[in-house]
Amino acid sequence: MSPKRGEIIKVNLNPTQGREQQGDARPCIVISSTKYNAARGG
Repeated sequence: MSPKRGEIIKVNLNPTQGREQQGDARPCIVISSTKYNAARGG
């Protein structure tokens, strides 16, 4: 999977601290460039 800039993906943000929302995965927006993501292997 190579996410593209602007896509919304689900990311596991555990462990949480304090009063942060807990759960399996949270939606996150990709802000790095698509070219960078491809070079990093996703």
